[in-house]
Amino acid sequence: MMKLKVESFALLDKLEGHNEIQSELIDLITKESDSTQMLTEDLLTEDRNRISYTDQNDSKDFNRKYVKIVKPYLQKYIEKCASEQGYLDPIIEDMWYQRYSYIGDKLGWHIHTGNFTGVYYLKYNNDRPTETQLIQPCDQDKRIMVVAEEGDVIVFPSYMIHKSPPLVTENEKIVISFNINWNKIHPEMNPRLYKI
Repeated sequence: MMKLKVESFALLDKLEGHNEIQSELIDLITKESDSTQMLTEDLLTEDRNRISYTDQNDSKDFNRKYVKIVKPYLQKYIEKCASEQGYLDPIIEDMWYQRYSYIGDKLGWHIHTGNFTGVYYLKYNNDRPTETQLIQPCDQDKRIMVVAEEGDVIVFPSYMIHKSPPLVTENEKIVISFNINWNKIHPEMNPRLYKI
């Protein structure tokens, strides 16, 4: 089999409105976490995963309180991402939080469904980050370290193998993950595409 190298991309930027919604989202997620279970290795890959709290099993329920607050902000963000890349009609297919509360909490190598995956860094220690790591699709011997800050959102192709390495401090990390489908090419792309 011949492997053709094709370039891909990831988009990283601040979530507009992060400062306005952060505290309320953290409060809601923290309160909800009391009724969730720890996600462990038997629910994911063979890697020894440990996430203190998650609502991943309810990822398609858009009636959760924190989802109703954050979804419009993330929708606006991915519409901007889609438009800049020549796509239309991005749809958030599912969404869930992951709370890494104890030293050693982590999520091993995995992939997602949908066209693209997003990670919103809701609560994140910028001084001692545990960067999301991506594997370069065309050269799987290369690792990309995502240098993100609290309030950032990264969007990348869902097929990219990625992980969240172990938490190294007692400073909790909370992310909101979501999967996206971009369903159409923007009509303004057509003249450009026919010139290629």
